[in-house]
Amino acid sequence: MSFSSSNENVLTVSEKGILTAVDTGEAVITVSAQSGAISSSVLVKVIERAVDTEKTYGITISGGSADKKTAKKGEVINLTPETKKGYVFVGWQFSASVRSVGNTFVMPACDVTVTAIYAPETYVIKLDGATFEDGSASKKISYGETLGNIKAEVPAGKLFLALKDADGVIYPLDYDKFDKNMTLSPAFTERGAAIASVGKSGFDTGSGTSALKSEAVTIDGFGGYAFTAPASTSLIRVKNGGIDGATYGKFYAFTFKNYSDEDLTFTYRLESYGKIYILAEVTVKAGETFAAYKYVDLSGLGMEGTPYSQIAFDKAPTSEFKLGVTTSLLV
Repeated sequence: MSFSSSNENVLTVSEKGILTAVDTGEAVITVSAQSGAISSSVLVKVIERAVDTEKTYGITISGGSADKKTAKKGEVINLTPETKKGYVFVGWQFSASVRSVGNTFVMPACDVTVTAIYAPETYVIKLDGATFEDGSASKKISYGETLGNIKAEVPAGKLFLALKDADGVIYPLDYDKFDKNMTLSPAFTERGAAIASVGKSGFDTGSGTSALKSEAVTIDGFGGYAFTAPASTSLIRVKNGGIDGATYGKFYAFTFKNYSDEDLTFTYRLESYGKIYILAEVTVKAGETFAAYKYVDLSGLGMEGTPYSQIAFDKAPTSEFKLGVTTSLLV
C-alpha cells in the first residue's frame, strides 16, 4: 500500500499515511494497493485555524484595588482607592502611558503598576490656656504632623507634659494623629501614689526573699524613693508603683536617678497576675537622671487591681547600686 499527494506544497503524506499540512489550500491524497490495481482518492482542504494569540499583561496596585489582576490590551480596568484616615484621595499614578478617566483606565500592551495618591487633610487646632511657638492660639495642621513647641504657664510643683480636650482625653505633645478640628488645653502632672511607703509598701527582689532599704528623695522637684540593691540583682518588684487602678487610661510619668558609679540598663514595666505591660527600655548613666512619660490604658490589657512596677535587668549590675524613682499621674 502506498500514499501520494497531488500538491506537496499544501499537504504531504508519509509512507504510513500520516498527513502533514504545509500551507493552506487543497491536495488530493491517493491510496494505492496491488501495484496500483486498486486505488482510492480523497480531496483534503487545509485551512487556517483561528487561534487566540492575544497576550495578557499584569496589573500591580498600591493603595487601592483593581477588578482584574491581568488583562489584554484595550480592556477597561476599574480601580477602587482605599479609605485612609486623615487623608483625601487625589488620583492615580501609572507606570506606563495609559488612557484613564476617573477610576478607570485602558490596559496598555505592557505590565502596569498603579499607585493611589493621597494628600493629608488639614484641621484647625485651637489652644485654651496655652499658645503655639509663634504666640498664636490657633493653627492649621495636617494628619501626621505634630503641633510643635507649645508654651504654657506651669503651676509650681507640676510638669507640663501633654494636652487634653473637653472630655479629658490626653494627647502627648508629640501626638501626630489629629483627624478633626479640636480645642485643647494644658494638662499638668502632680505626684500620684508613692512608689513605696514605709510600713505599707516596699521593694522586693525577684526572689521575694529580701526587702531593699529605701529612703525618701526629691528628684527634679518630685518626691520619690531611692533604694539600694545588691550586685547581680535581676528583678525588682515595686509595690504601689504609681498606678492606682486598672479600669481606665492614665498618663504615666516616671523619673529615675542613678546614684551609683555604674550605668544601669533595665526594662521598666507593669505586672499584674502574670500579665506584663512594658513602659520603657531605660539606660540611666552613672550620676544622671532619666525622665519619660507614656499614656497607659490598662482597661484593654486584662490587668486586675493595682499592678506592681517591675525593674528588670537584662544584664545584672556588677556591684551594689542605688536607684531613685518617682512616678506621676496626669490629672
